[in-house]
Amino acid sequence: MQKRHIHKFSALFLVTLFFIYGCSKFDTTTIGSDLIPAVDNVKTFADTLGVTTTQGIFTLDSTRNTLFDQNTLGAINNDPLFGKTKADIFLQFKPPFYPFYFGSANDTLNGFGAQLDSVVLCLSFKGYWGDSSSAIKIDVKEVNDPAFKDSSYKITFAPTTNNALLGTKTIKVRSLVDTVYYNGKNGLALNQIRIKLDLNSPYLNNLYPSKLQASDTTAVDQYYSDKNYTARNKGLGIFASTISNGLIISTSLLDANTKLEVHFKRRNLGKLDSVYSTFVPTQFTNDALTNTLDKKRSAAANNVVRDRTGASVLSPSSNEIFIQTTPGTFANLKIPAIAAYPNIIVHRAELVMEQIPDLVNSNLDKYFTSPNYLYIDLKDTTATDLWKPLYIDLNPNYGYSPDVPYSPFTSANAFPNQIDFIYHGGFRRNKIDKFGNNIVYYNFNITRHVQRIVTKRTPNYALRLSAPIQLFYPQLFPFPITYNNPNLATGRVRLGSGTNPNYKMFVRVIYSKI
Repeated sequence: MQKRHIHKFSALFLVTLFFIYGCSKFDTTTIGSDLIPAVDNVKTFADTLGVTTTQGIFTLDSTRNTLFDQNTLGAINNDPLFGKTKADIFLQFKPPFYPFYFGSANDTLNGFGAQLDSVVLCLSFKGYWGDSSSAIKIDVKEVNDPAFKDSSYKITFAPTTNNALLGTKTIKVRSLVDTVYYNGKNGLALNQIRIKLDLNSPYLNNLYPSKLQASDTTAVDQYYSDKNYTARNKGLGIFASTISNGLIISTSLLDANTKLEVHFKRRNLGKLDSVYSTFVPTQFTNDALTNTLDKKRSAAANNVVRDRTGASVLSPSSNEIFIQTTPGTFANLKIPAIAAYPNIIVHRAELVMEQIPDLVNSNLDKYFTSPNYLYIDLKDTTATDLWKPLYIDLNPNYGYSPDVPYSPFTSANAFPNQIDFIYHGGFRRNKIDKFGNNIVYYNFNITRHVQRIVTKRTPNYALRLSAPIQLFYPQLFPFPITYNNPNLATGRVRLGSGTNPNYKMFVRVIYSKI
């Protein structure tokens, strides 16, 4: 009896081992959760399809950066692959309430009221892209453009400014993480850029009449209402230049570290105290007389200019494509072999692309890192020069149709509420290439896209590859869609095309015949 139990146990063990081994013949993919059957060339096959590519550059950019977005400031001067970049910020700071006064209400100089001490422009520091050893020189000027008002602007817009310099400072990002003390030991700042402005400038005399001698609440006073204030104070232009490799920093305009500090002395119990008032970029204004909030936002613009003169991106070889974040570049992709397939079961279809390392300027790949995410969409065959989202593969668990325009009155949507990046891919990944170089690569899961073509005989759409921070589909949506790349002008990568001998872009299809 004991031997029979041993034999039964041995048989059960062998059967279990067989199933464990058999299950190991199925592989999973890091993109998506579906099981992929092993390629045996009997029931399951694998093909590698060629991709044809052409380089493109976005010439009409509708991207708008607002108060609510992270803004970029800086300059790149010497990127031989992608050229130069300059990013400047224009911003309006407002008092915390109206009618506004410094010190105590109705203080005057003769009454030993407020006396101006200094004015400091403060910007929050949220991160950087580029060479952290590069120094950035920041210049501040007064905006004088009447068109600059409560609104959002395209990144191509730059309001005019006066030539006079209000303040300047050269910084290195490595020092911004240090604690900065100001106003004696009464204040401290971390991750903040501080630029002292010139008290003798005409702008500050206009902003603080007679150096705060007469800040009152009369109807003609600029501090009486938002209308009076913005009529005389359009805002500040913050310009960046850099040396060495170049650097772009990001800042949040609504962060508590972004403000205009007005330091002054006021009379308190017979002596002068040093205090300050804070002007901030605001989403609304507060009228103390009527106790109301007005939706009068501060004006803000983030102007980003690319100069690609002489850069490789303007004359790429047939073996490379250049992808740059907004305001950026793109590539048109075609996969003609998909249309030749009969009706098959597509287990997995992946679009794969790899970075071509810069062996001549290897440090530049380290400083000017690749985009966090790339994106592919489809050429809309129903309209000229329009594109639409990928079918199903952006999020297979959310029903959406790229052919149905958005409507607030129905549940139909042309875009998923959220892209499932774990399933779809498109995010930056790292690997060692066959030559021992550290490179990045991107995978896109286009399984359902390919299945629709071979089963339903839908069009074999041309694809567009880009690295946006916003998506625009005017035939489908009245508003832009935010994508996952966080900041303007930060991210660029040179990828191998479909003809590159070492870093070839391709589509891998695993399928079974019907």
